[in-house]
Amino acid sequence: ANAGANQTITLPVSTVTLTGSGTDADGTIASYQWSKIAGPAQFTITTPSAAQTSVTGLVQGVYQFVLTVTDNSGATGRDTVQVTVNAAAPPPNQAPTANAGANQTITLPVSTATLTGSGTDPDGTIASYQWSKIAGPAQFTITTPSAAQTSVTGLVQGVYQFVLTVTDNSGATGRDTVQVTVNAAAPPPNQVPTANAGANQTITLPVSTVTLTGSGTDADGTIASYQWSKIAGPAQFTITTPSAAQTSVTGLVQGVYQFVLTVTDNSGATGRDTVQVTVNAAAPPPNQAPTANAGANQTITLPVNQVTLSGSGTDPDGSIASYQWSKISGPNQFSISSPGLAISDITNLKEGVYLFELKLTDDRGAIARDTVTVTVLADPRRASTVSIYPNPVTTTLIIELNAVTNVNKTPVTIYNMAGMIVYQNEVLRTQQITILQVDVSNYVKGTYIVKVGLDINHSGVLKFIKH
Repeated sequence: ANAGANQTITLPVSTVTLTGSGTDADGTIASYQWSKIAGPAQFTITTPSAAQTSVTGLVQGVYQFVLTVTDNSGATGRDTVQVTVNAAAPPPNQAPTANAGANQTITLPVSTATLTGSGTDPDGTIASYQWSKIAGPAQFTITTPSAAQTSVTGLVQGVYQFVLTVTDNSGATGRDTVQVTVNAAAPPPNQVPTANAGANQTITLPVSTVTLTGSGTDADGTIASYQWSKIAGPAQFTITTPSAAQTSVTGLVQGVYQFVLTVTDNSGATGRDTVQVTVNAAAPPPNQAPTANAGANQTITLPVNQVTLSGSGTDPDGSIASYQWSKISGPNQFSISSPGLAISDITNLKEGVYLFELKLTDDRGAIARDTVTVTVLADPRRASTVSIYPNPVTTTLIIELNAVTNVNKTPVTIYNMAGMIVYQNEVLRTQQITILQVDVSNYVKGTYIVKVGLDINHSGVLKFIKH
């Protein structure tokens, strides 16, 4: 018997053809018979009694089949054949799929991102994970590169790309990338600038210009612009350079102005400050004193005992506010009818020399004075009791007293026309006619009044002229 050559198949092939034969030296082959003598239990010999047959349904293992041939005389012969069935070759490994997760964006000061990766394998399992950076700034740290989920710390501004590599149980790999964008830290909220419009100012016309000196500071930036404007005050003014920190304001008039300085920083925030400019009216010129005129000196002779004082006043820069008459010197007997008027009557005068003063006040309080002399001569109807000569006189004035009186001492007084006493004496009379010599050589040229007390109630008043 000849069972044929040994065979090897690999699943999923599960069928072999057994090709046997037999020879008989002295006869013929009467029958063939196939049977299994070793191997897995699962098999089917389709035609066991044929020299050639198929064996199906084989499984992994080593089979031994025997072929028994019988000749025409009943003698048998055997031969075996081995069929090796290898396990099916595994299918080609399918690569795993990596998922690096969604792209991320963070903003400093946040500097850490969590990478959440995963992997799937349709024909196996994921054996390992590996994270690495493939693009972006150099500064970073992957805390657990071999874990599916890991943190990345120490990130700086920029765009990072990280790749996740997954390896399956057959060594195949899959990759996926994730992008992490790190934005610069958001700037802090802008701090508003501070404006300084400078100190308040006061000027007095005719000065009509001021200089506004402003400034601005910004804690977190720079001053980009300045702007001056008026918010209160008279309408008349001109800001020469409104957009400069320092500018002049011209054409100011009396009043109180308020100007505002607006400063704008490099981020558009504004700050404001105001300054007040007070413009005073021009100071009035120094007051010019008024001029008083008490009128011309007057002489009356008793029994006339009244005069009218005609005063006046002028003021070059204003007006006369008040007049006031008063007596400076002279007899005590008199009456001023209207002392507060420029023109007033003086009544009840008696023999003697009066000096009256006119004081006037202007509308700003300045005062002026002038005096007038009123000479009241004795009543000519009474006998003269005193005479003087020569008249005019140059050096020596003779005063002759010729009167009968019970007064032994006679007062003699000489006045100038301003009412001032220039000579005063008492003459002791021992006889009816008394001669008094007065040296007037040093007197100023002009008119003088001699007053002689003749008795208790009567005085003689005479004029003389000094040459």
